[in-house]
Amino acid sequence: MNRTPLAALLLLFVVAAPACAAPSGEDSEPFDTAATESAVTGAHWQSIYRCDDGSVLDVNTNERRELQFVVRNAAAKKHLMTAYSTATFDWNLSPSGEVIFRGTVQYGIFNPGDFTRAVAISGRPKVQVGDQWGPTVEITRTGSDITLLASEYVNWTFRNCR
Repeated sequence: MNRTPLAALLLLFVVAAPACAAPSGEDSEPFDTAATESAVTGAHWQSIYRCDDGSVLDVNTNERRELQFVVRNAAAKKHLMTAYSTATFDWNLSPSGEVIFRGTVQYGIFNPGDFTRAVAISGRPKVQVGDQWGPTVEITRTGSDITLLASEYVNWTFRNCR
């Protein structure tokens, strides 16, 4: 019986197996959710407005009708989250705690001036009932200010967005 093919296969396994092992411990890189999301969804977010407090309005350069507003201001985040019960909704939070509202517009955004208004959601209900959405806001731009309106009484205006 000729053992050469079996020996070659065994040698290949011994050499190739370590290359397939996942890194562990301190040698592994930190988990990059933005890179993972881009790989999974094909989204590539580019800021079109950056506000004084660091919050940003981004457009997906692969689908310019998709946008997201990233709330980085802790006071704004807390205030907007009062409009919806955290016991009822899972919020779309980044690893660093930013609240992310995502939505679509009818026509693509190619220049900052193309954006005036959108409706966006963050997260989803903890218990899905029909087609119920997650926390919803209306995002409007007036001059250099962008306002997120969560309800008649809960809104926040982000100043000097350029």
